[in-house]
This record gives sequence, C-alpha cells and structure tokens, in this order.
Amino acid sequence: MSDTSTTTLAVVVLAARGGETLAAALARATWADGRTVLDPARVASALPAAVALIDAPAALEDAVFDWTLVLREDDALAPEAVTRIREAIADPRGARVMRLPVLERTVGVDVMLRRGSARLGARGVPLTLRAGLEVEFDASGPRIDAPIVRGADVVLAEAVERLGAEAGTLAALADAAGGHPRSMLWEPFVAAWRILVARRGSRRPGLARLVVAVLEAYRVVVAYAKLWERRRDRVLELA
Repeated sequence: MSDTSTTTLAVVVLAARGGETLAAALARATWADGRTVLDPARVASALPAAVALIDAPAALEDAVFDWTLVLREDDALAPEAVTRIREAIADPRGARVMRLPVLERTVGVDVMLRRGSARLGARGVPLTLRAGLEVEFDASGPRIDAPIVRGADVVLAEAVERLGAEAGTLAALADAAGGHPRSMLWEPFVAAWRILVARRGSRRPGLARLVVAVLEAYRVVVAYAKLWERRRDRVLELA
C-alpha cells in the first residue's frame, strides 16, 4: 500500500470576492500541506501568515508541493474527498492530472457536471483557462471519485453577486493569457451547455436548471466585458 504521507498537496484558492468569503475558503483547506491564493484581480488582503499569494497561474509551475488542487472561493470538498485525493496522488499510475466530479448546488439545482473538472495537477503542469472560462490544468487525466460541491444552495441574488465578482478575476486571467473579447460570442454557450447536459442529482431541478445555465453564461459574458474594459483603459492611459 502506498504511503499517502510522503506525497505533498497544496490547495490554491481562486480569489473573487475576497474578505470573509476568501477567509472561509482558506479555513476549509487547513487540511492541506500548503495553501495559496491566486489573485490576479488583487482583491485579497490580510491573509494568514502561512498562506502564499500569487497573481498569475505560471507561478504554480515552480511550486514545491507534489500536487496542487485548485478551488473556487465557493467550492467545498465532500467529506470523503480528501481521503480519496490523498490515495489517488500517492499512487497516480502515471497520471499528471486528475478530474474531479463537480456537484452544482444553486437556487434549488442539484446536478453533477458530466465531464468533471481537471483541478488536481502534478507539479509543473500548467494551469489554464479552458472553454467557458473554467480554470483547469492543461492536460487530460482520469476521473477520481472526490466530489467538489459548488454553490452550497445559494439563493439567486447571492449567486449573481458571486459570479459577478468571479468575472473580474477571470477577466484578469484572460487578459494575461491573451484572450479576446470576441470570445463572448460563443463561450457563454459553452458554459451554459455544461449545466444543461449535466446529470440529475437527488432533486428535480426543473426550470431552475435553466436559471443556473443562464447564470453560468452571465459569468462568462461579464468576464469578457470586463476584459474589454481592461484593454480599453490601457489604451486610454497610453493616449
């Protein structure tokens, strides 16, 4: 049997709203060997002394930990997930990236995304923005049974605020990656489609599934709108 204690794992939290929301996300990750905040939009402040701060995904390629798990501020791991993640990275069987199931819980929806999310990556694997502005590691890999729970039954008003704040962070990441605002023409549909084709959970989502799909599209539209604003402001500063 592999010794899980010899393989180190860090959690990286993608900052969006900062403040108490970010603090709560970091508190949920105290089990990790290290914690880092990825904050390209610079919303974080007063972080605990043991938490590292970076402003670009490229900084993770020089990480000292064997594996990295990326979480959004509103993500939480299912109770059994930590043990399964530790076991998977102790005996990865050649895998450099692993996909985790994502359970969406917003405005009455309880659905499991079909593809999962490539959020668990070995040292040196680059972090990137995939279609639909999903922050994932840039490689394929097996799916392990370690669910990420997203949303935690937030109401509509909170969901809109949460996704709007996250859009600013995504805009900063897209700006650094050379993204173009014209991607607004198709990427919102990619984000919405993931929700529409997701597997049903224990509750009947009904019309609420469509609402969540629209919210995901909104997140991407606002991110590209903020990207356009960033580019415009730089041009005005140079004029």
